[in-house]
Amino acid sequence: MIPELIIYLLKVNLALLLFYGGYQLFLKHYTFYSLNRIYLLLALVYSSLYPLINLEDLFQNNIVLQEQISSISPDWQSSITYIINQSPGAENIYWQFSLYIFWTGVLMMSLRLIIQLISLLILHRQSEVTQTGEYQFRLIHKKLNPFSFWRTIYINPEYHQAQELESILKHEQVHVRQLHSLDVLLAEISLIFFWFNPGAWLMKKAIQANLEYITDQQVLKSGIDSKAYQYALLKINILPQ
Repeated sequence: MIPELIIYLLKVNLALLLFYGGYQLFLKHYTFYSLNRIYLLLALVYSSLYPLINLEDLFQNNIVLQEQISSISPDWQSSITYIINQSPGAENIYWQFSLYIFWTGVLMMSLRLIIQLISLLILHRQSEVTQTGEYQFRLIHKKLNPFSFWRTIYINPEYHQAQELESILKHEQVHVRQLHSLDVLLAEISLIFFWFNPGAWLMKKAIQANLEYITDQQVLKSGIDSKAYQYALLKINILPQ
């Protein structure tokens, strides 16, 4: 018998791949970036939770509704469970080894995220609060690309001219105002538990790219010169580390 955790992970990761495929086919090429953001976040949450919900118990008292749902969406959850449990001759030691590998990966990815957060905390303590016009940020002394986390912007002004600095700060301010860090953190947490699935990595990449689309759209709507803005972002991308 295959452990329930393995069955759960297979269901979650299949759902992630399906949601990512739907995003690539139907949503990516449209400019409804805020709706795409909602779709991608709900995809992560739903993929993680739906295997824990027993839809049969939920609708067992409503036969008509159950028949309608079955006609629209076959019960592929149960089909997966049935097929897996009917798999011949997999020995218990094999599944125990698989679980050992899974939890080892979870531990390594957790340590990765913890190290990143500790590095950010150290950088935060080494930075200084600075005000430029209407923008407040933390001045860092290392050669790093500008970035934001939660409600704080981190930047080293030495590597940017005044006009570039304004464009960058407008860009990061959108990230801060719309709490884009929450999306990134959710994607990182999903990677901890679904690290072995390409769908989780692809979803994270899609979430980050869509957040940049949202930000660029908002900044350009503010009336900033598009060429100057694009040049500032290009310079950030080629800034030596």
